Amino acid sequence: FDGTCAPNADGAGGCYLKICGPQIRQLETMFTIAMAVMNGAAAVVGVLTDTVGPRTATLFGLTMSTVGFVLMANADSLHFDVFTLAFTLIGSGGIGPYFAHFNFSNLFRKYQGIFVAVITGLFNVAGLNFYWLFTLGGAPLMSAYDLTSTQLRYYIFIIYAIVAGVAMLLAFLLYPCLLYTSPS
Repeated sequence: FDGTCAPNADGAGGCYLKICGPQIRQLETMFTIAMAVMNGAAAVVGVLTDTVGPRTATLFGLTMSTVGFVLMANADSLHFDVFTLAFTLIGSGGIGPYFAHFNFSNLFRKYQGIFVAVITGLFNVAGLNFYWLFTLGGAPLMSAYDLTSTQLRYYIFIIYAIVAGVAMLLAFLLYPCLLYTSPS
């Protein structure tokens, strides 16, 4: 967005964040590139999970996402335009923990389908967090804390980076080094 809060169309109180046509096209291009790379990253992470185990694959993915979050927090379209790289790292990195959880389904043989369905659903819903935070919550958060859109983006993505860092610590401590295999 352009960092402005424009009056609602009816002229009443409140506001919405303005997004212009060129920004929409940039977002579409960024999303397309990130999705293409993310699909390629799935093959790499799948091989990593099979060869070095779920812990390493998860740590690799979370490291990519953390770097992406920090880049996104500090990105600036005029001086440090790394939005596409950041978004690509965030999406591609998320594949690591996602794939590791499929391996955990072997621990729940009786409910394996439900386990995989829940993990897949949570992974898919996680992408809505950015929508909720920026589109639905953006203007109220900016008003409540007297923030610009750049400051809001910075704080949200730094918080995501911290959460990913905590997830890395938990994965290091709790995730298995080797794959769980099905009993023969």
